[in-house]
Amino acid sequence: MKRTLTLFAALVLLAVGAAAQKLSYQAVVRNSANELVYDATVSVSLQILAADGVTVQYAETQSATTNQNGLLTLIIGEHPTGTYSLSNVNWTDASIKTEITLPTGDVVTNIMPVTAVPYALYADGTGGNLNQVQSDWTETNSASKAYIQNKPTIPTAVSQLTNDVNYITVNQVPTSISHYTNDAHYITINDVPAQVQSDWAETNTASKAYIQNKPAIPAVPAWAMEPNKPVYNYTEIQGAPTSNSVFINDEHYITINDVPAQVQSDWAETNTASKAYIQNKPAIPDVPAWAMEPNKPVYNYTEIQGAPTSNSVFINDEHYITINDVPAQVNADWNATSGPAQILNKPTIPVVPTNVSAFNNDAGYITANQVPASISYYTNDANYITINQVPTNITYYTNDAGYLTRDSIVALQQTVNYLVTLVNSLNMRMTQEQFTVTAGQTVFNLQYAPKSDCIIRCYVNGVMVGGNHNGVLEINANNAQQVIYDASFNRNYTLKANDKVTIVYWY
Repeated sequence: MKRTLTLFAALVLLAVGAAAQKLSYQAVVRNSANELVYDATVSVSLQILAADGVTVQYAETQSATTNQNGLLTLIIGEHPTGTYSLSNVNWTDASIKTEITLPTGDVVTNIMPVTAVPYALYADGTGGNLNQVQSDWTETNSASKAYIQNKPTIPTAVSQLTNDVNYITVNQVPTSISHYTNDAHYITINDVPAQVQSDWAETNTASKAYIQNKPAIPAVPAWAMEPNKPVYNYTEIQGAPTSNSVFINDEHYITINDVPAQVQSDWAETNTASKAYIQNKPAIPDVPAWAMEPNKPVYNYTEIQGAPTSNSVFINDEHYITINDVPAQVNADWNATSGPAQILNKPTIPVVPTNVSAFNNDAGYITANQVPASISYYTNDANYITINQVPTNITYYTNDAGYLTRDSIVALQQTVNYLVTLVNSLNMRMTQEQFTVTAGQTVFNLQYAPKSDCIIRCYVNGVMVGGNHNGVLEINANNAQQVIYDASFNRNYTLKANDKVTIVYWY
């Protein structure tokens, strides 16, 4: 479903100085029933159209989350489609077209003319015509726009020659100069003799190429100069044995002479020094005749000592229990934590409220937690703006046709003052604090103590995950300015280092 979006939108320049290619965009989102779409993630497809309303000068698509008032805030310029760039936009008579896809699948479409052109982008593009102040080299007033900051110093000592090629500069004047008034016969750098290469074959001791104290190089026999190690035949090895085993490798083998003569063991031998003596002989017991029978002995029931006389009527009562095996029954105890009296899988009993509705049917009624802190006194405040929608940047041009006038701002400011007075009279203020999470952090210290009967909202990396109403946040019972994050109420998401946590609350 598509419908026209009723919104209060603003384009705000994000940087000062050189034109920043980013804009802030805000809109209030409503569904087909004219209801605010709040705390919801939506997909926004945005186009900046030329003056003909057809040509697309810039396009991008991104996701964003509306706040509790249905306000959508995003930055234009961070997610361009293809090669689009804000630097190529001609803002003259341009318009912005948005298509917002709601969680229900409905698509909200809106086309809004850009009447308040971001002045830095406008001036940076083809539509700018701002009056510039001419810079003046002689201007000495630093507050003047014509004043030139960081002017370079112009040298006064300049060569008068029109061509000073081959002249030396002050940097070329030598610093090491002879102090002798007469340095005749002294040597210059040109008088230093050239170095001579040493020569191993030079034998003239007076020559600069002669090498003194040369080491003697020993004569190396020809066989030692071969590239491979020498190989010997067995016959070339001095002192090699001549009586060898027929085995190729007889290491650890013994000869026939090494084998001792075997002696037969004798059960009757009693001499412990004899090789026939059997050490640690076992004692052989006397076995009675009945135990020597080939078959196991058979007993009658009456021959079994201690056999029970009170028997089960079952032919096979294996695994059955007797009356003595039945444990004594124990009454269950709600407070027992172990033993047979403990109740397993006990259900959690909810806290019974003491203030109970007197209505037989209170379906559709709101609770105390659902009453908004700031309430409009108008019977119909559709299309009225909230305090978050009041602009802070006001034009001061003498001709601002199509722009907000001072009279409109005064009337709007009176409304804002009234709303501020109303909020202050309720002795409640809303604030938000942002934290950068450290590893393992779950506790956050707030600047103020939240109101006990107000909802605290928690955003993780820009996405609302709940608050004290659904267990994600819990106020520390021992410190009213401290809240504790519980991952079990946020799909077991454990906060990671550098996550951004924003906490919004009334105090």
